[in-house]
Amino acid sequence: MTKEKIKIDEELIKKVALNSCLKLSEAEIKEFTPQLKEILELFEKLDSLNTEKVKASFHSIEIKNQFREDKVKASLSQEKALENSKNTEKGYFKAPKII
Repeated sequence: MTKEKIKIDEELIKKVALNSCLKLSEAEIKEFTPQLKEILELFEKLDSLNTEKVKASFHSIEIKNQFREDKVKASLSQEKALENSKNTEKGYFKAPKII
């Protein structure tokens, strides 16, 4: 399968900027044109690699779920949790009404 080579020039940068709703100055366009060319050349090199026997991956390392056993521990009492708050009512934190 052959891919059509895209010509990277200032007109393409302007078109991409317009489609992306970016306002680029002429100086930025001149700066970004060679950078985009270089980036796409690197992707072309990656495209040429033989990845036929490489397993598809979304992460560089294998990720496994790490579950831990739930253990009951002592926690703060209600009184201890509320002792430093000025805004309490009937044993709960009191917050401003939202609705």
